[in-house]
Amino acid sequence: MGQPRIFYRMAMDGLLFKIFARVDAKTQVPTEGIILTGLLCSALSCFVYLDALANLISLGTLSVFTFVDAGVIILRMRPVEDVDSDSDIDDEGGLPTASRQTGTGSSSITEEGFEESLWEVVVAKYRRYASGPVENNGSRPTYHTVIFTLCTIFASMAYSNGWAISVSILCLAFATYSAFVLMLLPKSAPPDTFQCPYIPAVPLIGLACNGYMMGSLPMSSWQFLMMWLFTGLFVYFGYGIRHSVLGVEGDKESMPSRRQTSSYTSLVWEGTRLLSDDATGDVSLHGLHEHET
Repeated sequence: MGQPRIFYRMAMDGLLFKIFARVDAKTQVPTEGIILTGLLCSALSCFVYLDALANLISLGTLSVFTFVDAGVIILRMRPVEDVDSDSDIDDEGGLPTASRQTGTGSSSITEEGFEESLWEVVVAKYRRYASGPVENNGSRPTYHTVIFTLCTIFASMAYSNGWAISVSILCLAFATYSAFVLMLLPKSAPPDTFQCPYIPAVPLIGLACNGYMMGSLPMSSWQFLMMWLFTGLFVYFGYGIRHSVLGVEGDKESMPSRRQTSSYTSLVWEGTRLLSDDATGDVSLHGLHEHET
């Protein structure tokens, strides 16, 4: 019963066709969304076996929980995009602080790496990131969260379907490495609205449990899920990405800064051209002033 209202909210955000945002004046319900949901449910109940439908519902619910767990890790460990790039440069000028810290850490590992074990080298490498700010994480939280999730699912698939034991061991090894990296990376302060404790341990436990249960479901359920996901991606890239309310508002806000940057860039290139065209090197700034005005 909640699916029509999901269609309604997506249509209000511009991610779905506007017809699903209509509300009947008399009944005050999204009629079009209810009709579409009824047709889809009727078709599934007529042509899909009950066991397969139950497994598909379980897989869809677990995938939603998986996205939530992964989102908590990424939101608490990724750098803030609105931070000014000049803040990364210290008072001494030159290279950013994070770059110099990375260089120092790499040199120390290179000098002492021959006398240390591989485990100590890896720990020293990622301890360098743990001591720095969240901005040093880059895309590592996203990459390692995806690797941990996929490896957990594939390890469960290999165990449930009787694949080679080496597949499960290899997937678990990659998942353990990604969890180790995520545990060492710095975290941002929890927001006031939602505070999940022990980041990223709690979300990683949720991802591991969800991945094990998802991998144990039959492959026929995965086929239906892939069809549903590809349908959603088709609608998003075909319609939603160009009509998103949040994206349109962001483009309008960034348009003045883009125009200012474009004007400044054209002025610099014009000045460079005037300087290069003059053979004597005695160039007046009168041409630049005329171009600017």
